[in-house]
Amino acid sequence: MRVLETDLIETDLPSRAIYLLTADAELTSSLTNLISRQTGLHVRLTHAVELLSLLEQPDHGVLMLIADSGATDGDSNELLNALVASRIPLISVSTDVVAEPPPVCTNLLGVIDPQDAAALTQAQALVDQVMTNHRTGIIVLHENDGQRAYLESLLQSHYYRVMPARDATEAIELLSLYPATALLLLSEAARQSGELDVIATLRQRHGADVLAILGLTRQRDPAVLAAMLDAGANDVVPTSTDDVELLARIRGLARLVEMNRQQRQRIYRDPLSGAYTEEYFTDVGRKFFANAQRGNLQFSVAAFNIDKFREINEQHGAVVGDEVLAGVARTISEQLRETDFVARADGDEFLCLASYVGRRNVRSVFGRVAEAISESGVWVGSERIPVSVRIGATPETGASLEAMVSRARLALIRTGKDGASPLEIL
Repeated sequence: MRVLETDLIETDLPSRAIYLLTADAELTSSLTNLISRQTGLHVRLTHAVELLSLLEQPDHGVLMLIADSGATDGDSNELLNALVASRIPLISVSTDVVAEPPPVCTNLLGVIDPQDAAALTQAQALVDQVMTNHRTGIIVLHENDGQRAYLESLLQSHYYRVMPARDATEAIELLSLYPATALLLLSEAARQSGELDVIATLRQRHGADVLAILGLTRQRDPAVLAAMLDAGANDVVPTSTDDVELLARIRGLARLVEMNRQQRQRIYRDPLSGAYTEEYFTDVGRKFFANAQRGNLQFSVAAFNIDKFREINEQHGAVVGDEVLAGVARTISEQLRETDFVARADGDEFLCLASYVGRRNVRSVFGRVAEAISESGVWVGSERIPVSVRIGATPETGASLEAMVSRARLALIRTGKDGASPLEIL
């Protein structure tokens, strides 16, 4: 199987920021507050020279730019060309929203008028569109190299995370590696692999509520459409469908999967900490374990305890104690990847499942998490509550997920002994 570029299959959004290049102080303040609340990301003010310098760096960290043409220093062509080359989404701020955008600016999502009362709502919708697409993983399975490359380019131009697959085996492996994938685009010819019906096979593992399958046919043959829908496809369209309609169907299916996931999250989230429940952790963890048994991935399990949590409750009260639980859960999640899971087990204990973390890096990964918690603490209003954690972890797969959790908890118990490290690995 080919090694895919990391940025196609993961989102590292916490390390990126939305940049503002505007001359209107009031609009800048409003956009900063709105976007920070909406995305949880950093919003940074910039100027044209600094932005050009950033875009020259491969790890520039610019997720999106909201720019006022009046705030650019002189000729803006150089900046526009740099944005196009870097594929950075752009929202333009202009009082002349009727004017045609420059042809070079293919990254332009839309134009908002700062004097329009609905400007912030428009900006919010555009930012939400990009953020949603960034979180949406799509596998493109097509036997034709040219068509597969075209679909990949089309979806990437709308900021989806795209994983191309040449055959059914590769597509199935990608879904095993990245279970959060929302959508599979599947050509009519690629559907059958020997005796294997790809759609029917995938439906045995992934329900239509967690993975949308969009079939692509050469022509509107009712028999082919019916066969693909009967096998479990959510929708089927001919390859002659124009890009606007295709993208609309993709957006609708991705939105449906996202709504289902949000509904499940509300069910499986612990109301106090915001982390997942232990039941959900076990459900997802067993799937990870099955993939690990097949040799598809490596993962580690860790158990966390908050130091002196009872004293925090007694000194500051239960309300602050709840804020500490939520703050610790949030910091753990921020330090790990989107594919990892954090659950609250009981009291102040958390369980964590970290994919692609093995014996070589388990200590550094969870050590970084512990360090981040100690450095940041938890802010409750204007007061910083000092917080530290003890961690027991294991990279050993063992006989079952439950065995891994027991081993991690045993390591956690050992951290409480005199002179023991706050991070123990078994």
